[in-house]
Amino acid sequence: MKATIISIIGLFFTTLSFGQVNDSTDKVDDPIEYIKRESVGGKLDFALTLEKENKGFYLFDGIAYNKKDFAIFLWGQAVSRLGISTSKKASKLWTEMNGRELTGPEKKALTRGFDLETKK
Repeated sequence: MKATIISIIGLFFTTLSFGQVNDSTDKVDDPIEYIKRESVGGKLDFALTLEKENKGFYLFDGIAYNKKDFAIFLWGQAVSRLGISTSKKASKLWTEMNGRELTGPEKKALTRGFDLETKK
């Protein structure tokens, strides 16, 4: 189980590392447009990545997530690294892109992913 989580997080960081970036700053030129473009069927669509896994739940930092919520957790981490300044703005962007409000568990997953401290 731990190996699966480490593999997914490794894939996540690899995806961000090799995404479309400006070589001089290692930042995406337009984070909002990049996020919108890559969140459905692209590099930030973690539901597609997790769909290939034969797991029902993912345990991270003592919290179990179903696939949908863990994909949102990973998306929250990704948009944080791409420069979205607050989890509230990330939630608003997610809602705008998906045409519906986040459920309580989804919002918690997004916020936890967004607030996760990692080496940038």
